[in-house]
Amino acid sequence: MPRLFLFLLPCLALAQCPKAMDFSKLYQGKIDSVAVIHRTGWTKETSWPGAPEEERITEKRKRLSLSKGKRLLKILQDKTVYKEEYPWVIEVVSSFLFYANGNEVLTLHFSTATKQLTIYKGDELIFAGMSKGKLTKKLISYLYPNLSAKELYMNFFILWEEI
Repeated sequence: MPRLFLFLLPCLALAQCPKAMDFSKLYQGKIDSVAVIHRTGWTKETSWPGAPEEERITEKRKRLSLSKGKRLLKILQDKTVYKEEYPWVIEVVSSFLFYANGNEVLTLHFSTATKQLTIYKGDELIFAGMSKGKLTKKLISYLYPNLSAKELYMNFFILWEEI
């Protein structure tokens, strides 16, 4: 029995590791469009004391302008915007879908609550961790375009010291 435990311990530890960004797999070409699926709400895991028991998640879908999509893809290529930390997997996340020639070439999932960030190229996970600085600011400003700079700061950045 102790041998089994010694074998499983490293497996459990590795299962909790973040996935470092593989920049060689990050999409480098031109994009045609970016779709944003903004999700808000709660699940049983993300609710607060006294919240209704039923899960509630709403989705709003919209297109991001091509210039903003290109700017976001350029920020994704910056090595300083990633924090290799184990992301929570129970959060309600919003998604950014990048398209080229009508095909989805990159998918980014982001949580405004925890800065959780996962990036997929097709079905392949190329990053799992947290976003930092200008990437976090840009993603939140695209998800909440009607909030003033002061409201964005008060709602999202006041607790995040590194931003």
